[in-house]
Amino acid sequence: MTRIKDVYAWLDGVAPFDTAEEWDNSGLQLGDPEAEVERALLCLDVDAGALERAEAMDAQLVISHHPLLFHPIKTLSQGFEAELLCRMVRGGRGLIAAHTNLDKARGGVNECLLRSLGVEPSGQGGFVLTGELEGEPSAGAFLELVRERLNEQAWFFGDREAKLRRLAVCSGGGGDFFQEAYRLGAQAFLTGEMAHHNLLRARALGLQLFVAGHAQTENVVLSPLAKRLSRKLGICTEIYPYVAIQ
Repeated sequence: MTRIKDVYAWLDGVAPFDTAEEWDNSGLQLGDPEAEVERALLCLDVDAGALERAEAMDAQLVISHHPLLFHPIKTLSQGFEAELLCRMVRGGRGLIAAHTNLDKARGGVNECLLRSLGVEPSGQGGFVLTGELEGEPSAGAFLELVRERLNEQAWFFGDREAKLRRLAVCSGGGGDFFQEAYRLGAQAFLTGEMAHHNLLRARALGLQLFVAGHAQTENVVLSPLAKRLSRKLGICTEIYPYVAIQ
């Protein structure tokens, strides 16, 4: 019999919760640690769609990347989070969030992001992972791969003819870490979001920039994590991936 506490312990082993950033709120957010788990839903965000999927599969546990409880709330009588939390309580569902601890873990979000592009990790600096690109493709050719694998609307800032040897990635809102990518010797930096002033600073360093969307650079972790969880604990898992609104 698998319980919520067993899932938590397994997640803590692969992505230790004490490695999460101080401002983060990863961990068990809702539920009885002793409650039994036969089915779990993995998602990026707990929203109405994810909760509907959890209810349809009768999942006893939801594992989200982004915490539903991120900022303190004073009441459960109104608001987005309150409505979802009350609905989960009524359904007897638990909630675990694995956020910044999963971003930087071995086999976590950034490693899955690199591997989704056919690149093996070779270096790390904090949240940033690097890998060597086979055949030194042009930035333009690599952009086509990014648009095929991650987001057909991915943005590029740089010289399409530039040759790329080393790629650095930082998923989600990782645009602030461009200087770490540069320090690690990357010619290209791929992230989900990047502020305008950081785009300018990164381009001044000569980095070729790929901005592929916050959720699109994080979706890549859901399926591998669900498979690992099922193999290890024997529970049925499903994923609810982010789908961009067109």
